[in-house]
Amino acid sequence: MRMRTSYDLFSPGCRSLAVPSLYRLIFLALATLELALFASAVLVNHTIDDQLMLSANVLQYVPPNGVWSQGQTCSSCLIHPGIIDVSKAFDGTWSYAAYQPGQQSTEVQAFFNGTAVYVYNIVPSTVPGAATFVNLTFSIDGVYRGQYISIPNESSEVLYNVSVFSATDLSHDVHNLTMNVVGNNASHVLFDYIVYT
Repeated sequence: MRMRTSYDLFSPGCRSLAVPSLYRLIFLALATLELALFASAVLVNHTIDDQLMLSANVLQYVPPNGVWSQGQTCSSCLIHPGIIDVSKAFDGTWSYAAYQPGQQSTEVQAFFNGTAVYVYNIVPSTVPGAATFVNLTFSIDGVYRGQYISIPNESSEVLYNVSVFSATDLSHDVHNLTMNVVGNNASHVLFDYIVYT
């Protein structure tokens, strides 16, 4: 008579191939889940060019007519191509506004869904015949968040990709960023692009 021996699958003497395979499957499932969770938490930067997204209501210029110009095609602007190197502007474009004290609000509004936002402008130092002083205020969702001031110097250098504002402490939600040209001095603003995460 033959005697059958039964094995406990979890005993050290068990030589079943099912147990290591089961552990491998569990390990692979957990590793895949961890990788999926990590991939979903990766932050991604998105860029809003000053001209690119106008049709999608991502950017709004105030006032909508008469103050803002497409800088790269504006031959009547005091700060124009020739002074500005078009190849150094993001996507070869920028939006230009000349501000005079007492005129109505001159601003850019951007709508985005993210936890951080960065605003980049072109900032010229001294341009003959143009007021290159810049005074900008920034608000997010109607709350004041900061100011950027540029006082011209004797240099004729033009600075590109200048970070004029950043906020990295936002809730993951839809936000409204407003860049407002303000102050008691004439100024010019050359808005280039926004990056949000």
